[in-house]
Amino acid sequence: MQEAVAAVESGTKEAETGSRLAEQAGAALEQIVTSVAKATASAKRIAKQVEQVTKDSGEMVRNVTEVASVIEENTAATEEMSAASVQVAEAMAKISEIATETAASVEEVVSSAEQVNANVGQLRDAARSLRGMAQQLGSLVARFKLPVAG
Repeated sequence: MQEAVAAVESGTKEAETGSRLAEQAGAALEQIVTSVAKATASAKRIAKQVEQVTKDSGEMVRNVTEVASVIEENTAATEEMSAASVQVAEAMAKISEIATETAASVEEVVSSAEQVNANVGQLRDAARSLRGMAQQLGSLVARFKLPVAG
């Protein structure tokens, strides 16, 4: 029984560690989302600057248009990554919530196991007491011998 309690406690610790790791991963994802947003803003500023250069330079029009196209593709990809990062952050939050719930469940199981262990001890004590009473009763009954009819 003690091994089961120890295993459950070990599981609880692992669940808590997993929960902390999930929280750390969530924080890292938030930093990634912030970086992606900054990169998106920078890419949009660059796209505007490219448009100005296109107006000012007839010779560079074709090259600048190609660069703007690539930047727009990168911006779209960055926005997609940002959206995916948000989804991952939400999933990590759910994982953290589940890990917390699991830890609570494990604690309940540990508590139940401890209660069962205590009940087993009480039952053992009651059985010993009952055995003692049975022995005393046997001794008392042995004193009263009935005469044999004959």
